[in-house]
Amino acid sequence: MTLRPSSFNLNTLTHNLSLRAKFFCFHLATIVADQPREINSKKLVKMKKLITFLTAGLLSLAVNLHAQSITKTMDAFSHPEGTVVTADHLYVSNIGEKMAAGAKDGDGFISKVTKNGEIEELKFLPKEETLNAPKGMAVVKNTLYVADIDRIVGFDLSSGRQVFELQIPEAQFLNDVAAKDKQTLFVSATNSGKIVQIDVTKKSYHFLDLPTLSGPNGLTFGEDQNILYCVGFGTDNKPNGMIYEIKLGLVSHSIVGSYSGYIDGVQYRDGALYISDWIAFEKKGLIKKVDLGSGNVSPVDLDQPLGGPADIALDPNSDTLYIPALLENKFYISNL
Repeated sequence: MTLRPSSFNLNTLTHNLSLRAKFFCFHLATIVADQPREINSKKLVKMKKLITFLTAGLLSLAVNLHAQSITKTMDAFSHPEGTVVTADHLYVSNIGEKMAAGAKDGDGFISKVTKNGEIEELKFLPKEETLNAPKGMAVVKNTLYVADIDRIVGFDLSSGRQVFELQIPEAQFLNDVAAKDKQTLFVSATNSGKIVQIDVTKKSYHFLDLPTLSGPNGLTFGEDQNILYCVGFGTDNKPNGMIYEIKLGLVSHSIVGSYSGYIDGVQYRDGALYISDWIAFEKKGLIKKVDLGSGNVSPVDLDQPLGGPADIALDPNSDTLYIPALLENKFYISNL
């Protein structure tokens, strides 16, 4: 495993190396072509082999430098599903030992981790109360809100005390949480194909008046807080989850591009969405980048596939990507 250097621009270096490799190949080929016809055929063969060897080496170096590497792998969690980043830490939700995502078994918890991947407290939350299968999270004014099957629970991050709870009995699989402001949360209800809007001050909620979505899962806001992006995990165990753009002012939605899959997590960065797609129910998952301007979808070149990449998180102050891998019970840290 190679750590990505941070003292120079890898994209620029990769581009330059690729150009140099092509120029080198062209230059040597020209030299060969300019040789007298009576040149020894064995020498020509040797020169052609040298061209192939050196060009392949330069191109391989460029590709390897361009690939984003996984810088740390963690396996101390209990089926990590979600992660949220604050100024100083990240918090990881754990479904529990059995990966029973809908079971009210009381073995779920939230871990407190440093940004470089050191676990400060494995079972940080709850202190006294119970979590069953915690999933997506959002932090608002030092309160961590987490989706726990059919309720939203809030904890004060300083004291660890539970300070909020709202039951949503119509939803049996609340999934991700996104905060619009200090008063408003949006939560995906995967089983019902709906999005829930919550007023944490009034402790009230309602479902957005939208058509049924294909297994809504990950949520994120872009630069415009009136536009909510949602990715779908699909329905009927089929990879038919789509990417949605929801305009909250008009309460309308549209499908972004044509990409579909078992899409779990989503994050926004600089005009693009980063999504996690399971691909299959085995270690084949990928992270992909969706350019919202061009619609182009490209893979983020990690050095291995992932088993059930779930609710990913991007550090807003760096290029660090945090990836809970639910199926393989691991947690990865990578650099974009």
